[in-house]
Order: sequence, then C-alpha cells, then structure tokens
Amino acid sequence: RVSRDAGAPLRAVLWSLLCYARGVRDRRARRPLGRGLGRVVFAGLRLGVAPGVFVPRRRTELIAREAVRLLSGRPEPVLVELCCGVGAIAASALATLPGLEVPASDLDPAAVAPSLIHISRCRRAIPCRSRWSPVH
Repeated sequence: RVSRDAGAPLRAVLWSLLCYARGVRDRRARRPLGRGLGRVVFAGLRLGVAPGVFVPRRRTELIAREAVRLLSGRPEPVLVELCCGVGAIAASALATLPGLEVPASDLDPAAVAPSLIHISRCRRAIPCRSRWSPVH
C-alpha cells in the first residue's frame, strides 16, 4: 500500500504561481529576464549570468557583429573588451573569428568568473588566444 500526499499537487501549483508572480514583478521593475533565469542567449551562445553582473542585451549583439565585421580578414585581430560583464561580446567574437586575441577586464570579480567559463568553452571549440586580467 502506497501512501500519497494529497496536498502535493496543490503545493506544486501554488509554487508555480508564486514563481510566475515574482517573474512578473521583476519584469515590471524592468529587471532583465536573464537575471531571473540565470542565463541568456547571446548571438547564438547560451551564457550564464551572475547576480549583480550586467546582463547582455539583444541590442549589444549588433556591437559584437560589427566588431567581427571590422576585424575579419585582419592578420592578427585583437578585440579589447573593457567592463566585460559575462564576456558576451568576447565569447561571440571568439566563436566567429579563429585566432582572435581578446584582452578583457572587469572591475568586479563576480563578472570575471562567468567570463572565464564562456571563453574557455569557445577556446575548446576554436583555437584562439585570450588574456583575462581583472582590474582591481
């Protein structure tokens, strides 16, 4: 005989409604959706976002595409990303341009940590050079 918790389905529904209400509240307060989800898709890459770190916006993809366009065909391309946040521009450029060098920095160590993860994923897929130097 299996005992069953009759209240479990109701608690699950209530928890879902609570999460939904929090999401609506956050969006009304103009908090980025990616912050609530803990991830964002940027230029086709799934990037994790950390609390308190800038969440890359869709409009920033235009900057990344333009940087790649300007650097394409150069013999030793270098892209400097200051205040890199989660490293969205650097990661998307590295995913597109083999051999790209990307010195990047951020004042916040919380931002550098996810940047290193994103760049290491690109480095495994594409041979590239990158220097990460958090500025203190």
